[in-house]
Amino acid sequence: MTIARRLLILLSIPLATMLGLGAVMKVRLDHIEERSRFVTETEIASLKVVATIIQTFAELRADVRGYLLAENPEGRLLRQKSFEEKKAEAARLVRQYEDTLITDDRDRRLTSEVREGVREWIAGAEHTMTLAAGGDQKGAAAYVSRTLNPLGRQVSSLMIEWIDYNEALSKAAGQTAAATIQEARRALLIAMLMAFALSSVLGLATYRRIVRPLNVLQRSVEAIAKGDYSQSVPFTERPGATGALARSVEVLKGGAVAMEEQRWVKANAARTAAELQSATTFAELGHRMLSELVPALGGGAAGLYAFDASTQRLTLIASYGLGEDTQARRSFALGEGLVGQCAQDCRALHLTDLPPHYLGISSGLGSATPSCVVAWPFVSQKNALGVMEFAAFRRLTARETALVEELVTQERELAVAKQKAEEATEMKSLFLANMSHEIRTPMNAITGLSYLALKTTLDPTQRDYVTKIHTAGTLLLGVIDDILDFSKIEAGKLDLEATDFAIDDVIGSVVTLTAQKAHDKGLEFLADVARSIPERLRGDPLRLGQILTNLVNNAVKFTERGEIRLKIEPHERAGDKVSLKSSVSDTGIGMTREQVARLFQPFTQADMSTTRKHGGTGLGLNIARRLVELMGGHIWLESEPGRGTTFFFIAWFDLSAPSAVRRIVPARLTRLRVLVVDDNAAAREILQEPLRAIVGHVDVVASGAEAIAAVEQADATAPYDLIFMDWRMHEMDGLEASRRIKRGMALVHRPAIVLVTAFGRDEVRKEAERLHLDGFLVKPVTKTMLVDTLVNLFGDPRQGGAAPTPAAADEDGRLQGARILLVEDNEINQQIAVELLESAGAVVQVAGNGREAVQILSEGPTPALVDVVLMDLQMPEMDGFQATAGLRADRRFTGLPIIAMTAHATVEERQRCLAAGMNDHVAKPIDPGALLDTLSRHYRSALEREASGVPSVEGLDTAAGLLRVAGNRGLYLKLVRHFVEQHASAPSRIAEALNAGDRAAAERVAHTVKGV
Repeated sequence: MTIARRLLILLSIPLATMLGLGAVMKVRLDHIEERSRFVTETEIASLKVVATIIQTFAELRADVRGYLLAENPEGRLLRQKSFEEKKAEAARLVRQYEDTLITDDRDRRLTSEVREGVREWIAGAEHTMTLAAGGDQKGAAAYVSRTLNPLGRQVSSLMIEWIDYNEALSKAAGQTAAATIQEARRALLIAMLMAFALSSVLGLATYRRIVRPLNVLQRSVEAIAKGDYSQSVPFTERPGATGALARSVEVLKGGAVAMEEQRWVKANAARTAAELQSATTFAELGHRMLSELVPALGGGAAGLYAFDASTQRLTLIASYGLGEDTQARRSFALGEGLVGQCAQDCRALHLTDLPPHYLGISSGLGSATPSCVVAWPFVSQKNALGVMEFAAFRRLTARETALVEELVTQERELAVAKQKAEEATEMKSLFLANMSHEIRTPMNAITGLSYLALKTTLDPTQRDYVTKIHTAGTLLLGVIDDILDFSKIEAGKLDLEATDFAIDDVIGSVVTLTAQKAHDKGLEFLADVARSIPERLRGDPLRLGQILTNLVNNAVKFTERGEIRLKIEPHERAGDKVSLKSSVSDTGIGMTREQVARLFQPFTQADMSTTRKHGGTGLGLNIARRLVELMGGHIWLESEPGRGTTFFFIAWFDLSAPSAVRRIVPARLTRLRVLVVDDNAAAREILQEPLRAIVGHVDVVASGAEAIAAVEQADATAPYDLIFMDWRMHEMDGLEASRRIKRGMALVHRPAIVLVTAFGRDEVRKEAERLHLDGFLVKPVTKTMLVDTLVNLFGDPRQGGAAPTPAAADEDGRLQGARILLVEDNEINQQIAVELLESAGAVVQVAGNGREAVQILSEGPTPALVDVVLMDLQMPEMDGFQATAGLRADRRFTGLPIIAMTAHATVEERQRCLAAGMNDHVAKPIDPGALLDTLSRHYRSALEREASGVPSVEGLDTAAGLLRVAGNRGLYLKLVRHFVEQHASAPSRIAEALNAGDRAAAERVAHTVKGV
């Protein structure tokens, strides 16, 4: 009998017992319910009605007596009325009983007799009251005593018999119900005892046949769960369900054993692979592998051989556990020995029953001879990469063999994956290199020609257009660089540039790219840069501008009215580093918390439904977050739906030494009085803050009318020199206010006026020119723009308002006299490079390809009349690499600086150029500053070459000295020797004068030395 059948029978007996008991109890309870309903609904009601009839009859008798004893008519009338009511009530009750409460024939007879007796008595009572009412008191009394009272006693007796009969009926019904309940209780007890006895018998049988085996099997399963597989599973030979269950547990045990072995294999393979990750050489890799693997295999000795394709031999790179008297063979040819044969066959080979002195395995306690040797090959695409030879004291178990095979498989898959990755990387590098060249060539024309155009004479509108073209092209170049650096982004190795920059230059680039979009939507764009920010910083201005541009573009995109405000302020300073806190706030649609939580993820926008309306890939904020993190900072935001959003980020930069190129700020600026007119309080504050650091006095007003009043009031005492006038203001705009100040007011001192507007429309600019206003600025206004405006208006006219310092004046001539050979096949690139170099003072010779360059230098005089070679890489006939190799092969040109100038901008290409013998690398499109800086590092002027022959003296600038004597080395040395002869004793003479207290004499000696 199966377990299921036994359990079914065991469960069915109590169920059948319960069903039988239920049926019996249903019959008994129905009978009890019937008798109980009879008692409650009939007998109790009958007793109640009979008792009420008896009580009513007693009240009728009382009313008759009261009527006869009444002394006045009113009393008789009252009793008469009560008698009538009681008579009607008695009739109703008797009728109710007859209709609903009669139970049997005797009850019906008694009811009929009571009804007739009551009717007869009532008739006698009415006769008696009639006699009394007629004044026959004696006749009435006689009738009552002779007739009415006996009749009343008769009726009362009949009623007592009636109620006794009803009580007997109720008692009998209750006794019947009680007997039925007692009988049901007895039957239930007997049935339960029988069911319990039968269930006990079956339960005991089930326990012996099922529960005890299950407990034993449970202990087996628990042992398996704990990893103890040594115990055998019982009852596997028993037939029926118990045996089937035991056999299932046996299968489970087998699966658990297999899983444990697999887990052991995977764990050891993972641990071994993890150890191999940090290996830097093949030898270290082999040692680590054997050190992890041999102990896991139970100990032994092992050797690892790597296949050298050039020699076609397997060379030992690592060994483990060899005896002192045993030396592993260093190399094998294919097919030679067990190792060579394994590599040739590309399959595992096993040796057993080894001779006594075949191999020795040693430890600190002794040595022994192994009993078996196994060789496994490492194979990739049917080619052997290496062989591992292992010797042990016993045969390897199945799981130990599986571990070795797992590692061999991993190594094979790793080799294949590495080869595929290298092929993919090579293809990607080729693609990026080609794309770099194809994109950068036209970009070089855009940025280079626009740069050259800016060096020509242009009117303000043309200069504005060309400046924006050049700036946009430069920033687009930055985006292209991001695309071309895709491999670095993929690997998480996107590096930041470290170069000196001014924060105003970054803001200017951001404004150029974003301001027009804000203006087109009617938004006011404000830039607030704290004047406490260091003048020069060192970091990556392109990446900083990229972050700010993305945030501003997002703000413009999601704002329909109001303003965009860009703010940058110092946050923290630590040694020679400073962190800046930047924010971009808008008055746009804002975001919910759920939308904010989705930001900074790639391909995600706050509301994906806005993609069609606003556009965008959703990559910008993710890239901005990564760039901020690379700058050592973090980015976050605050937003409220319908109120706008503010993005904040903190980034760290190095402090940089002040630039030698700076503007000459006329001293007159510090005495200027300036008036700022703008109806926007934030805009007034942003203009007022930097002006306070430049000019002598700044006032602010909020409207054109206030500006006119302020100018008129100050004219007599402290007139304004300059007014920065906003264009769009309430009531009176800036043009109208400027018109009145320029033409409509009688002023002694008429101030200059610069129109400031957030909307760079041509009609506004033309109207400003028609009014002969002194300047025109488009918001946001930076400190650099303010300084340029002030210097241009109040600087020295002979210097064009803004003159560079001597350091800057030499900037355009720092390649003065340099002889440069330009090797370039593209005519546009030739034109751009030639004009850039010639504007810096260089003499340029052009070669159309590498062959021409080699020919020019080879056939020219010695030493070569060339100081630097600018070498393009991709050219017809002979490329830049071939030309460089040819020149370096000639001893005359081993020291000649060769600088690669190519549209290939990847790091790999730069390394390739340096490896080919070039000295440096300049990427196209050409950045004029970067090109001149690179050339300056490798070009030595005639004076520097002359100075190289002058002895070096610490603190003595020999190049500057030669410059002062027109490069005459002999004269310079003569003057230096004369200075030493005449003034060598000056320090001691000054010290003596000071010790003697003669400060005047010390000053004369020092003044003489300084003059010389």
